[in-house]
Amino acid sequence: MAASDAVKVSLVVRSVRAAVFALLCVLLAAGGHALATGAAPPVWVQVAAVVPVFVVGCVLGGRERSLGGIGAAMLGR
Repeated sequence: MAASDAVKVSLVVRSVRAAVFALLCVLLAAGGHALATGAAPPVWVQVAAVVPVFVVGCVLGGRERSLGGIGAAMLGR
């Protein structure tokens, strides 16, 4: 599908996807911390971390990314 033919996703669907993405990212990170240090981060830190991940996921979920764009973003990290 060409970029110009891409289907726009509603804000509700994008928000649900971003919420699931944010929760999974934060829970995986907390699990990794727990395995590495023996203690998970406090719950308030995990809740606070969901908000920026959700916002970024919702903003970037507006359109499909190219493979080159994803690769460049991963290399930039």
